[in-house]
Parts: sequence; C-alpha cells; structure tokens
Amino acid sequence: IGSPRSNEDVALLRSIVDDARAAPGTKVHITGDPATVADLTTAVNGASRTITLISVGLLVLILVLIYRRLVTVLIPLATIGVALLCTRGVLSILGESGLALSSYTSAFVMAIVLGAGTDYSVFLISRFRDEYRGGGHVGTAVQTATTRIGTALVASAATVILGASTLIAAKLGIFSTTGPGMAIAVAVSLAASLTLTPVLISWTGARIGPAP
Repeated sequence: IGSPRSNEDVALLRSIVDDARAAPGTKVHITGDPATVADLTTAVNGASRTITLISVGLLVLILVLIYRRLVTVLIPLATIGVALLCTRGVLSILGESGLALSSYTSAFVMAIVLGAGTDYSVFLISRFRDEYRGGGHVGTAVQTATTRIGTALVASAATVILGASTLIAAKLGIFSTTGPGMAIAVAVSLAASLTLTPVLISWTGARIGPAP
C-alpha cells in the first residue's frame, strides 16, 4: 500500500469503473486502504509542489534582502539545484537496489535540501566574505573559509544524518522509509556545499565580496 505499483493498480481499477456503465442513478467508486493512500499521496505531492514554489520564492527574496547582489543569490540556488538532482539520482539507484522508500520521501527530501543547502552555502559565503575582507585574495579566502567552516558543517550534518538514519528501525512504515532518504539528502547537500559552492565562490570572486 502506498507504493507506485499499488497506486497504478488503483488508477487501473478506477479507469475500469469509469468505463463501466452503472445503472441510472448509481455512483460507483473505488475505496479501501490502497485507494485512500493513493489519494493522500496525490494530495501530498500537489501540496509539496505548491510549498516548494512558495519556499523558493521566499528564499530568493530573503537572500536578495541580505546580500543585495544577484551573483551571491545564485550561488545557494545553484548548490540547492545540483544537490536536489543528485539526491534524487542516488535515491533512485538505491530504491532500484532494494532500499525501501515512501511515497512521501520526495516531499521530505525537497524540504531538507532547501534548508540544508541554503544553510551550508550561507555559512561558507559569510566566512569567505570575512576572510576576503581581511586578506583580499580570493583563492586564499575560499580555501581558508572552506577549511575552517567545513569542520563545523560536517559535524552538524553528521548529527542530522545519524538521527535520521535511526528512523530505519521504526516500526511505522512512513518513518522507516523516509529516514534513510532524509539522511542521504543531508549527506548529498553537504557534499555539494563543500565541493560545488567553493568553486562557484572562486569563479565569482570579488563580485560576492562585502556588499556596500
């Protein structure tokens, strides 16, 4: 129940019912746990898309208000986009390999990547600006910022990864199937922030320096 195959079966049954000619005045519907969970999944996915659009809009607005430079705003957004694509790829591969995933995993992953990706990128940018303001050399500032703040980011991410991973032992399916996905989302977001974000900062250099 709740798996893609179950949802496909519900859709097939509903198509059969829709094509059948019931007696006049008679309404026929498909119900039961599989159908209820399929409807719930559809509602959650729809709400997730709406929430994602609103969250991204608010995120861009907040970053613009903080940094007041388009280049600086694009760095967290690029990191989030790459992290999200990679996370979904990793989860797809693991799901095909036998990892149990929930229909709600995608919604949880989206929220976590948005939060973690922004958080880690903002920390790196902030530390880079401090180092750049003090030394003035982009390469040195990026290296120092990544080295010093990277340890804190790894420790923070590890705490969340370990906590989410313990959910795999939960007896309630929605927790045991979303916990590993959340842990993977944080791990991939961390990897993207410690590899892609410093490269983007290096490319933009002085253009994301201290705002006037």
